[in-house]
Amino acid sequence: MPNSTLFFITLCLSRVLVTFFFWMAGIYGVFHFAEIVQEMVTVGLPWPVLFAAGTIFCQLAGSALIVFNPAGYGWIGSGMLIVFTLLTIPLDTPSGPSVNPGALRNSILRLNTLPWSED
Repeated sequence: MPNSTLFFITLCLSRVLVTFFFWMAGIYGVFHFAEIVQEMVTVGLPWPVLFAAGTIFCQLAGSALIVFNPAGYGWIGSGMLIVFTLLTIPLDTPSGPSVNPGALRNSILRLNTLPWSED
């Protein structure tokens, strides 16, 4: 039985490691709620208090579902964190081209003129 205990401990630690950044952000948000609300205002979201509370809830509840996997519902936590991450990418990414078109063209030309060996 020590082998199954070691497996269980390894499984729990790996789940905590995978969700660590969500735990960290959620716990930080609980203790610095006003700062999270101000961040929502800065981004321009309506109902910033509701969005801040929802963000913190999603991070903590999703992580807890993954780590503890109650009744096999860890997949719901995974889905929560996946959707949360995908929805926050457009809010954090600046609009418009972020690369100078001339520099991009020069990089592509350099890559196309590299001598590729055919072994």
